[in-house]
Amino acid sequence: MFQEIRDVAQICLNGHIVNASSLSEPQYCEKFCQRCGAETIISCPNCNVKISGESRIIKIYLTHPSSIQSKRELFGPPAYCKNCGKPFPWTESKLKAAHDLTNELEKITDDEKITLHTALDEIVKDTPQTEIASFRFKKILGKLGKPANEIFKRVLMEIMAPRCFKWVKRI
Repeated sequence: MFQEIRDVAQICLNGHIVNASSLSEPQYCEKFCQRCGAETIISCPNCNVKISGESRIIKIYLTHPSSIQSKRELFGPPAYCKNCGKPFPWTESKLKAAHDLTNELEKITDDEKITLHTALDEIVKDTPQTEIASFRFKKILGKLGKPANEIFKRVLMEIMAPRCFKWVKRI
């Protein structure tokens, strides 16, 4: 028999995970992030619903009631609130950074910048348009040098739709 236990995450406004299990391990909570100094939150700023944290799958053996195994799954900060659908502050700030970088690019045309801006907004979501947006994004990134590609990769990796991870790792 399996049981999933979902904790509450504490994340700074820049998206650094401070404590993926703030309810079960409150001793590791911090008011401010030690990496960047930003304030930390445990709930959505828009609707106040708690941020889903680390998930533990508990396996209980019925033949040996005292035998319980627990497995933690890897946790990453969610991009959007599960209740109101609004982007979390770290999603908004990372998207803004990617848009700012797009405006600084000199090797692409203004039309390509517009295409890139539109693609950026779609690759952080997981919708039918994500594949098309990622294709357009990759196509334009091919014209840029390695420094721009690396910055996009670092900024977008944590908020990007899961199906985009494969090609981002190859940038």
